[in-house]
Amino acid sequence: MSKKAKLSQLNNQIEKSPTKTHRPSKKESGIQANPERGERGNFLKITMTLPPAMLGKLRQLGLERKAEGKRDTDVSSLIREAVSLLFDVEKV
Repeated sequence: MSKKAKLSQLNNQIEKSPTKTHRPSKKESGIQANPERGERGNFLKITMTLPPAMLGKLRQLGLERKAEGKRDTDVSSLIREAVSLLFDVEKV
């Protein structure tokens, strides 16, 4: 797929999706979900099983963020942010 076709596909995906995202600040949670690259040496790898629709929404959100020029657009970063928000809500 050419670069122009990929950009066109990305633009179409972004136009179809709602733009309501909240990104926690590093100070909102007691745990820093997405430290700088190179500072993740103590992270543990896990395997998750997600419904296809949920994974699709995570990828879509990542594409939207990437188009906006934001960082941490990969699925792992988004999941870490979601877990961090859950901890804030549940006061864990």
